[in-house]
Amino acid sequence: MAFVNSLAGIIHRFATWRRSPRPTSGMAWPLHAEWLEVRCLLSYAITDLGTLGGTGSNGYALSDFAQVVGPSLTQDNQGTHAFLWTNGMMTDLGTLDGAHSIARSINNAGSVVGDSGHAFLWVDGTMIDLGTLGGPSSAAFGINNKDQVVGESESSGDRFVHPFLWQDGAMIDLGTLGDQSYANDINDEGQVVGISQIGNLSHATLWADGQITDLGTLGGSNSYVYRINNAGQAVGQSQIPGDSASHATIWDNGQAIDLGTLGGMNSIAMGINDRSQVVGVSTIVGTDWHPFLYSHGVMTDLNDLLPAGSGWVLDVASGINNLGQITGSGTINGQTHAFLMTPNYVTPDFVQVVGLSPMTNEVARMESVRFSSERQADPAAAQRVPGVLFGQMLQPSAGTIRQPMPTGRHAKDIPFAAPTEVEDGAGLLTLTPLCAGL
Repeated sequence: MAFVNSLAGIIHRFATWRRSPRPTSGMAWPLHAEWLEVRCLLSYAITDLGTLGGTGSNGYALSDFAQVVGPSLTQDNQGTHAFLWTNGMMTDLGTLDGAHSIARSINNAGSVVGDSGHAFLWVDGTMIDLGTLGGPSSAAFGINNKDQVVGESESSGDRFVHPFLWQDGAMIDLGTLGDQSYANDINDEGQVVGISQIGNLSHATLWADGQITDLGTLGGSNSYVYRINNAGQAVGQSQIPGDSASHATIWDNGQAIDLGTLGGMNSIAMGINDRSQVVGVSTIVGTDWHPFLYSHGVMTDLNDLLPAGSGWVLDVASGINNLGQITGSGTINGQTHAFLMTPNYVTPDFVQVVGLSPMTNEVARMESVRFSSERQADPAAAQRVPGVLFGQMLQPSAGTIRQPMPTGRHAKDIPFAAPTEVEDGAGLLTLTPLCAGL
Protein backbone atom coordinates (compact mmCIF):
# COMPACT_ATOMS: atom_id res chain seq x y z
CA MET A 1 0.00 0.00 0.00
CA ALA A 2 1.40 3.37 -0.97
CA PHE A 3 2.05 6.06 1.56
CA VAL A 4 0.71 9.54 0.95
CA ASN A 5 3.42 12.16 1.24
CA SER A 6 2.37 15.84 1.29
CA LEU A 7 1.71 18.78 3.61
CA ALA A 8 1.84 16.49 6.59
CA GLY A 9 1.78 12.83 5.78
CA ILE A 10 2.73 12.21 9.37
CA ILE A 11 0.83 12.76 12.56
CA HIS A 12 1.47 16.30 13.75
CA ARG A 13 1.70 15.44 17.42
CA PHE A 14 3.48 12.65 19.20
CA ALA A 15 1.88 10.51 21.85
CA THR A 16 3.83 9.53 24.93
CA TRP A 17 4.21 6.28 26.76
CA ARG A 18 3.40 6.76 30.44
CA ARG A 19 5.26 4.92 33.17
CA SER A 20 3.45 1.77 34.24
CA PRO A 21 4.27 -1.54 35.91
CA ARG A 22 6.10 -4.03 33.75
CA PRO A 23 3.55 -6.43 32.25
CA THR A 24 3.82 -10.17 32.34
CA SER A 25 4.91 -11.93 29.16
CA GLY A 26 2.37 -11.72 26.36
CA MET A 27 0.44 -8.77 27.84
CA ALA A 28 0.07 -5.48 25.98
CA TRP A 29 1.66 -2.31 27.23
CA PRO A 30 -0.90 0.48 27.90
CA LEU A 31 0.09 3.42 25.70
CA HIS A 32 -1.59 6.80 26.07
CA ALA A 33 -2.13 9.23 23.22
CA GLU A 34 -2.97 12.92 23.17
CA TRP A 35 -4.72 14.73 20.28
CA LEU A 36 -4.00 12.19 17.56
CA GLU A 37 -4.37 13.39 13.98
CA VAL A 38 -5.48 10.68 11.60
CA ARG A 39 -7.64 12.21 8.90
CA CYS A 40 -6.65 12.79 5.29
CA LEU A 41 -7.50 16.09 3.64
CA LEU A 42 -9.21 15.58 0.29
CA SER A 43 -10.02 19.12 -0.81
CA TYR A 44 -11.92 22.24 0.23
CA ALA A 45 -15.53 23.10 -0.46
CA ILE A 46 -16.09 26.82 -1.07
CA THR A 47 -19.18 28.88 -0.30
CA ASP A 48 -20.00 32.27 -1.84
CA LEU A 49 -21.21 34.47 1.05
CA GLY A 50 -22.81 36.98 -1.28
CA THR A 51 -23.26 40.70 -0.53
CA LEU A 52 -25.68 43.14 1.08
CA GLY A 53 -26.96 44.06 -2.36
CA GLY A 54 -23.84 45.65 -3.81
CA THR A 55 -21.13 44.21 -5.99
CA GLY A 56 -18.50 43.36 -3.37
CA SER A 57 -17.82 41.93 0.08
CA ASN A 58 -14.83 40.72 2.12
CA GLY A 59 -14.55 38.12 4.86
CA TYR A 60 -12.34 39.38 7.69
CA ALA A 61 -12.82 36.88 10.53
CA LEU A 62 -14.87 33.87 11.58
CA SER A 63 -15.88 31.95 14.68
CA ASP A 64 -15.55 28.24 15.37
CA PHE A 65 -19.22 28.00 14.37
CA ALA A 66 -18.50 29.27 10.84
CA GLN A 67 -20.03 32.69 11.46
CA VAL A 68 -18.21 35.17 9.21
CA VAL A 69 -17.94 38.94 9.55
CA GLY A 70 -16.61 41.70 7.35
CA PRO A 71 -17.72 44.65 5.18
CA SER A 72 -20.03 44.60 2.17
CA LEU A 73 -21.24 47.12 -0.35
CA THR A 74 -24.95 47.85 0.04
CA GLN A 75 -27.66 48.20 -2.60
CA ASP A 76 -26.43 50.10 -5.67
CA ASN A 77 -23.03 50.38 -3.94
CA GLN A 78 -24.32 53.32 -1.93
CA GLY A 79 -22.31 52.48 1.17
CA THR A 80 -20.28 49.93 3.09
CA HIS A 81 -21.90 48.14 6.02
CA ALA A 82 -20.71 45.54 8.51
CA PHE A 83 -22.19 42.10 7.95
CA LEU A 84 -22.63 38.86 9.87
CA TRP A 85 -23.01 35.71 7.78
CA THR A 86 -24.59 32.70 9.51
CA ASN A 87 -25.98 29.50 7.97
CA GLY A 88 -26.37 30.92 4.47
CA MET A 89 -27.77 34.31 5.48
CA MET A 90 -25.92 37.65 5.42
CA THR A 91 -27.23 40.19 7.95
CA ASP A 92 -26.65 43.95 7.79
CA LEU A 93 -25.44 45.02 11.25
CA GLY A 94 -26.24 48.66 10.60
CA THR A 95 -24.15 51.71 11.58
CA LEU A 96 -23.54 54.12 14.44
CA ASP A 97 -22.94 57.16 12.27
CA GLY A 98 -25.55 56.48 9.60
CA ALA A 99 -22.93 56.29 6.89
CA HIS A 100 -20.64 53.29 7.09
CA SER A 101 -19.48 50.42 9.27
CA ILE A 102 -16.95 47.58 9.12
CA ALA A 103 -17.06 44.34 11.14
CA ARG A 104 -13.55 43.17 12.00
CA SER A 105 -13.77 40.28 14.47
CA ILE A 106 -16.19 37.84 16.12
CA ASN A 107 -16.05 35.49 19.11
CA ASN A 108 -17.71 32.12 19.61
CA ALA A 109 -20.74 33.70 21.28
CA GLY A 110 -21.46 35.63 18.08
CA SER A 111 -20.42 39.03 19.50
CA VAL A 112 -19.03 41.24 16.74
CA VAL A 113 -16.68 44.24 16.92
CA GLY A 114 -15.68 46.84 14.37
CA ASP A 115 -15.97 50.54 13.70
CA SER A 116 -18.52 53.07 12.54
CA GLY A 117 -16.93 56.40 13.45
CA HIS A 118 -16.54 54.91 16.94
CA ALA A 119 -15.61 51.41 17.96
CA PHE A 120 -18.67 49.21 18.33
CA LEU A 121 -19.70 45.94 19.94
CA TRP A 122 -22.68 44.22 18.31
CA VAL A 123 -24.57 41.81 20.56
CA ASP A 124 -27.95 40.15 19.91
CA GLY A 125 -29.03 42.67 17.29
CA THR A 126 -27.83 45.80 19.09
CA MET A 127 -24.80 47.89 18.07
CA ILE A 128 -23.18 49.39 21.18
CA ASP A 129 -20.99 52.51 20.95
CA LEU A 130 -17.81 51.81 22.96
CA GLY A 131 -16.80 55.48 22.99
CA THR A 132 -13.25 56.81 22.80
CA LEU A 133 -10.28 57.71 24.99
CA GLY A 134 -11.34 61.35 24.72
CA GLY A 135 -10.64 61.95 21.04
CA PRO A 136 -13.11 62.07 18.17
CA SER A 137 -12.71 58.54 16.80
CA SER A 138 -11.98 54.91 17.69
CA ALA A 139 -12.05 51.47 16.08
CA ALA A 140 -12.25 47.93 17.49
CA PHE A 141 -10.19 45.18 15.88
CA GLY A 142 -10.30 42.16 18.19
CA ILE A 143 -12.53 40.38 20.70
CA ASN A 144 -11.96 37.25 22.77
CA ASN A 145 -14.39 34.72 24.23
CA LYS A 146 -14.63 36.75 27.45
CA ASP A 147 -16.04 39.75 25.54
CA GLN A 148 -12.85 41.77 26.09
CA VAL A 149 -12.39 44.15 23.15
CA VAL A 150 -9.22 45.83 21.87
CA GLY A 151 -8.58 48.49 19.29
CA GLU A 152 -7.35 52.03 18.80
CA SER A 153 -8.63 55.44 19.82
CA GLU A 154 -7.55 59.02 19.53
CA SER A 155 -6.87 60.54 22.93
CA SER A 156 -7.95 63.92 24.25
CA GLY A 157 -4.51 65.21 25.16
CA ASP A 158 -1.97 64.51 22.44
CA ARG A 159 -4.40 63.45 19.69
CA PHE A 160 -2.12 60.47 19.02
CA VAL A 161 -3.70 57.06 18.55
CA HIS A 162 -3.55 54.88 21.66
CA PRO A 163 -4.38 51.18 22.12
CA PHE A 164 -7.38 50.39 24.28
CA LEU A 165 -8.88 47.48 26.17
CA TRP A 166 -12.64 47.64 26.69
CA GLN A 167 -14.22 45.44 29.35
CA ASP A 168 -17.13 45.69 31.75
CA GLY A 169 -18.30 48.91 30.13
CA ALA A 170 -15.02 50.81 30.49
CA MET A 171 -12.30 51.69 27.95
CA ILE A 172 -8.73 51.54 29.30
CA ASP A 173 -5.62 53.05 27.68
CA LEU A 174 -3.02 50.24 27.41
CA GLY A 175 -0.10 52.62 26.96
CA THR A 176 2.45 52.88 24.17
CA LEU A 177 6.07 52.05 23.50
CA GLY A 178 6.61 55.16 21.40
CA ASP A 179 4.50 57.98 20.06
CA GLN A 180 1.43 55.87 19.34
CA SER A 181 0.27 52.28 19.25
CA TYR A 182 -2.57 50.14 17.91
CA ALA A 183 -4.07 47.01 19.49
CA ASN A 184 -5.17 44.46 16.90
CA ASP A 185 -6.16 41.30 18.78
CA ILE A 186 -6.63 39.69 22.20
CA ASN A 187 -6.66 36.01 23.14
CA ASP A 188 -8.58 34.26 25.91
CA GLU A 189 -5.57 34.66 28.25
CA GLY A 190 -5.85 38.43 27.93
CA GLN A 191 -2.66 38.79 25.87
CA VAL A 192 -2.92 41.71 23.44
CA VAL A 193 -0.92 42.24 20.25
CA GLY A 194 -0.59 45.25 18.02
CA ILE A 195 1.83 47.77 16.57
CA SER A 196 3.88 50.56 18.14
CA GLN A 197 5.38 53.48 16.29
CA ILE A 198 8.83 54.19 17.70
CA GLY A 199 10.22 57.23 15.95
CA ASN A 200 10.10 56.43 12.25
CA LEU A 201 9.82 52.67 12.88
CA SER A 202 6.88 50.34 13.52
CA HIS A 203 7.34 47.25 15.66
CA ALA A 204 5.13 44.32 16.59
CA THR A 205 4.12 44.69 20.23
CA LEU A 206 2.73 42.50 23.02
CA TRP A 207 0.79 43.73 26.05
CA ALA A 208 0.71 41.05 28.77
CA ASP A 209 0.89 40.87 32.57
CA GLY A 210 1.15 44.64 32.84
CA GLN A 211 4.19 44.77 30.56
CA ILE A 212 4.65 46.15 27.03
CA THR A 213 7.10 44.11 24.97
CA ASP A 214 8.70 44.88 21.63
CA LEU A 215 8.51 41.58 19.71
CA GLY A 216 11.29 42.56 17.35
CA THR A 217 11.76 41.77 13.67
CA LEU A 218 13.29 39.22 11.32
CA GLY A 219 16.34 41.45 11.12
CA GLY A 220 14.82 44.32 9.21
CA SER A 221 13.61 47.70 10.41
CA ASN A 222 9.85 47.22 10.78
CA SER A 223 7.38 44.55 11.90
CA TYR A 224 3.62 44.33 12.27
CA VAL A 225 1.44 41.82 14.17
CA TYR A 226 -2.25 41.24 13.53
CA ARG A 227 -3.57 38.15 15.34
CA ILE A 228 -2.76 35.96 18.35
CA ASN A 229 -4.02 32.49 19.26
CA ASN A 230 -4.71 31.03 22.69
CA ALA A 231 -1.22 29.49 22.83
CA GLY A 232 0.30 32.97 22.62
CA GLN A 233 1.53 32.56 19.04
CA ALA A 234 1.17 35.82 17.11
CA VAL A 235 1.32 36.41 13.36
CA GLY A 236 1.96 39.31 11.03
CA GLN A 237 4.86 40.45 8.88
CA SER A 238 8.40 41.69 9.26
CA GLN A 239 11.03 43.18 7.03
CA ILE A 240 14.02 40.94 6.46
CA PRO A 241 17.67 42.09 6.74
CA GLY A 242 18.35 44.92 4.35
CA ASP A 243 14.60 45.79 4.24
CA SER A 244 14.44 44.40 0.71
CA ALA A 245 11.23 42.48 1.42
CA SER A 246 8.66 41.75 4.09
CA HIS A 247 7.81 38.16 5.06
CA ALA A 248 4.97 36.50 6.91
CA THR A 249 6.09 35.99 10.49
CA ILE A 250 5.02 34.01 13.53
CA TRP A 251 6.23 35.06 16.97
CA ASP A 252 6.47 32.05 19.27
CA ASN A 253 8.07 32.03 22.73
CA GLY A 254 9.87 35.28 22.04
CA GLN A 255 11.26 34.19 18.68
CA ALA A 256 10.35 35.67 15.28
CA ILE A 257 10.08 32.90 12.67
CA ASP A 258 10.08 33.54 8.91
CA LEU A 259 7.28 31.60 7.18
CA GLY A 260 8.65 32.30 3.72
CA THR A 261 6.65 33.05 0.57
CA LEU A 262 4.93 31.32 -2.34
CA GLY A 263 7.97 32.08 -4.49
CA GLY A 264 7.79 35.85 -4.64
CA MET A 265 9.42 38.56 -2.56
CA ASN A 266 6.74 39.38 0.03
CA SER A 267 4.14 37.73 2.24
CA ILE A 268 1.80 38.69 5.11
CA ALA A 269 0.31 36.41 7.77
CA MET A 270 -3.21 37.57 8.64
CA GLY A 271 -4.78 34.85 10.79
CA ILE A 272 -3.86 31.90 13.02
CA ASN A 273 -5.87 29.24 14.85
CA ASP A 274 -5.10 27.25 17.99
CA ARG A 275 -3.57 24.48 15.88
CA SER A 276 -0.89 26.87 14.59
CA GLN A 277 -2.34 26.91 11.07
CA VAL A 278 -1.73 30.31 9.46
CA VAL A 279 -3.42 32.08 6.55
CA GLY A 280 -2.46 35.20 4.66
CA VAL A 281 -1.25 36.45 1.30
CA SER A 282 2.01 36.13 -0.59
CA THR A 283 3.44 37.14 -3.91
CA ILE A 284 4.18 34.32 -6.29
CA VAL A 285 6.99 34.55 -8.85
CA GLY A 286 6.44 38.05 -10.14
CA THR A 287 4.21 40.55 -8.33
CA ASP A 288 0.80 38.85 -8.15
CA TRP A 289 -0.58 38.23 -4.65
CA HIS A 290 -2.16 34.87 -3.80
CA PRO A 291 -3.74 33.64 -0.55
CA PHE A 292 -1.94 30.90 1.38
CA LEU A 293 -2.42 28.28 4.06
CA TYR A 294 0.66 27.53 6.16
CA SER A 295 0.33 24.18 7.93
CA HIS A 296 2.91 21.70 9.25
CA GLY A 297 5.78 23.79 7.90
CA VAL A 298 4.46 24.06 4.33
CA MET A 299 2.95 27.14 2.62
CA THR A 300 0.31 26.24 0.02
CA ASP A 301 -1.52 28.46 -2.47
CA LEU A 302 -5.23 28.22 -1.56
CA ASN A 303 -6.15 28.37 -5.24
CA ASP A 304 -4.48 24.97 -5.61
CA LEU A 305 -6.89 23.51 -3.01
CA LEU A 306 -10.08 24.60 -4.77
CA PRO A 307 -12.32 21.97 -6.36
CA ALA A 308 -12.00 21.76 -10.13
CA GLY A 309 -14.33 24.09 -12.01
CA SER A 310 -15.22 26.19 -8.97
CA GLY A 311 -15.05 29.44 -10.97
CA TRP A 312 -13.19 31.18 -8.14
CA VAL A 313 -9.89 33.05 -8.19
CA LEU A 314 -8.99 33.64 -4.55
CA ASP A 315 -7.29 36.91 -3.60
CA VAL A 316 -6.96 37.12 0.20
CA ALA A 317 -7.19 34.71 3.16
CA SER A 318 -7.91 36.69 6.32
CA GLY A 319 -9.00 34.25 9.02
CA ILE A 320 -8.96 30.57 9.98
CA ASN A 321 -10.91 28.91 12.79
CA ASN A 322 -10.11 25.85 14.89
CA LEU A 323 -11.94 23.58 12.43
CA GLY A 324 -9.64 24.69 9.63
CA GLN A 325 -12.34 26.74 7.90
CA ILE A 326 -10.99 29.82 6.12
CA THR A 327 -12.50 33.13 5.12
CA GLY A 328 -11.28 35.91 2.87
CA SER A 329 -12.19 37.31 -0.53
CA GLY A 330 -11.91 36.26 -4.13
CA THR A 331 -13.28 36.88 -7.58
CA ILE A 332 -16.37 35.01 -8.78
CA ASN A 333 -18.37 35.98 -11.88
CA GLY A 334 -16.41 39.22 -12.17
CA GLN A 335 -17.14 40.43 -8.61
CA THR A 336 -15.18 40.35 -5.36
CA HIS A 337 -17.06 38.30 -2.77
CA ALA A 338 -16.38 36.99 0.70
CA PHE A 339 -15.95 33.21 0.86
CA LEU A 340 -15.95 30.37 3.37
CA MET A 341 -13.69 27.40 2.63
CA THR A 342 -14.43 24.16 4.49
CA PRO A 343 -12.00 21.21 4.45
CA ASN A 344 -13.27 17.81 3.34
CA TYR A 345 -11.67 14.90 5.15
CA VAL A 346 -11.66 11.15 4.81
CA THR A 347 -10.80 8.61 7.47
CA PRO A 348 -8.02 6.31 6.25
CA ASP A 349 -8.47 2.55 6.17
CA PHE A 350 -5.07 2.01 7.75
CA VAL A 351 -2.80 3.86 10.16
CA GLN A 352 0.87 3.00 10.51
CA VAL A 353 2.02 2.73 14.13
CA VAL A 354 5.68 3.29 14.96
CA GLY A 355 7.01 2.93 18.51
CA LEU A 356 10.45 4.26 19.49
CA SER A 357 12.43 2.81 22.36
CA PRO A 358 13.01 5.46 25.05
CA MET A 359 16.45 4.03 25.77
CA THR A 360 17.89 3.66 22.28
CA ASN A 361 15.48 5.88 20.28
CA GLU A 362 15.30 3.05 17.76
CA VAL A 363 12.12 1.65 16.27
CA ALA A 364 10.77 -0.87 18.74
CA ARG A 365 7.63 -1.79 16.81
CA MET A 366 6.03 -0.95 13.47
CA GLU A 367 2.71 -2.18 12.15
CA SER A 368 -0.38 -1.09 10.24
CA VAL A 369 -3.75 -1.17 11.96
CA ARG A 370 -7.15 -0.91 10.30
CA PHE A 371 -9.96 1.52 10.90
CA SER A 372 -13.33 -0.18 11.12
CA SER A 373 -15.21 3.09 10.48
CA GLU A 374 -17.02 3.46 7.17
CA ARG A 375 -15.34 5.13 4.23
CA GLN A 376 -16.32 8.73 3.87
CA ALA A 377 -15.21 9.87 0.42
CA ASP A 378 -14.41 8.93 -3.16
CA PRO A 379 -11.42 6.52 -3.15
CA ALA A 380 -9.94 8.06 -6.29
CA ALA A 381 -9.97 11.51 -4.71
CA ALA A 382 -8.02 10.23 -1.73
CA GLN A 383 -5.25 9.09 -4.05
CA ARG A 384 -5.17 12.36 -5.98
CA VAL A 385 -5.05 14.74 -3.02
CA PRO A 386 -2.54 13.73 -0.36
CA GLY A 387 -2.07 15.14 3.12
CA VAL A 388 -3.27 14.97 6.67
CA LEU A 389 -4.89 17.57 8.83
CA PHE A 390 -6.08 17.88 12.34
CA GLY A 391 -8.48 16.83 14.86
CA GLN A 392 -9.61 13.26 15.47
CA MET A 393 -9.42 11.71 18.91
CA LEU A 394 -9.22 7.92 18.85
CA GLN A 395 -10.16 5.16 21.21
CA PRO A 396 -7.96 2.27 20.14
CA SER A 397 -7.99 -1.12 21.78
CA ALA A 398 -5.85 -4.25 21.54
CA GLY A 399 -3.74 -2.90 18.68
CA THR A 400 -6.70 -2.02 16.45
CA ILE A 401 -8.17 1.45 16.08
CA ARG A 402 -11.88 0.78 16.21
CA GLN A 403 -13.88 3.98 16.27
CA PRO A 404 -13.04 7.69 15.91
CA MET A 405 -14.27 9.90 18.72
CA PRO A 406 -15.51 13.51 18.38
CA THR A 407 -12.83 16.15 18.13
CA GLY A 408 -11.76 17.54 21.49
CA ARG A 409 -8.69 19.65 22.16
CA HIS A 410 -8.82 19.15 25.92
CA ALA A 411 -9.31 15.39 26.03
CA LYS A 412 -6.22 13.52 27.18
CA ASP A 413 -4.90 10.05 27.98
CA ILE A 414 -6.92 8.16 25.38
CA PRO A 415 -5.66 4.56 25.82
CA PHE A 416 -3.86 2.78 23.03
CA ALA A 417 -2.94 -0.84 23.79
CA ALA A 418 -0.30 -2.50 21.60
CA PRO A 419 2.47 -5.03 22.26
CA THR A 420 5.94 -3.59 22.71
CA GLU A 421 9.33 -4.72 23.94
CA VAL A 422 10.01 -1.54 25.91
CA GLU A 423 10.42 -2.31 29.62
CA ASP A 424 9.80 1.06 31.26
CA GLY A 425 10.13 4.82 30.91
CA ALA A 426 8.85 7.36 28.44
CA GLY A 427 9.08 6.91 24.69
CA LEU A 428 7.43 8.14 21.51
CA LEU A 429 4.61 6.69 19.47
CA THR A 430 3.85 8.10 16.00
CA LEU A 431 0.88 7.38 13.78
CA THR A 432 0.81 7.88 10.01
CA PRO A 433 -2.45 7.66 8.03
CA LEU A 434 -2.25 5.64 4.81
CA CYS A 435 -4.64 7.53 2.57
CA ALA A 436 -4.14 5.64 -0.65
CA GLY A 437 -6.03 2.42 -1.33
CA LEU A 438 -9.25 3.49 0.40
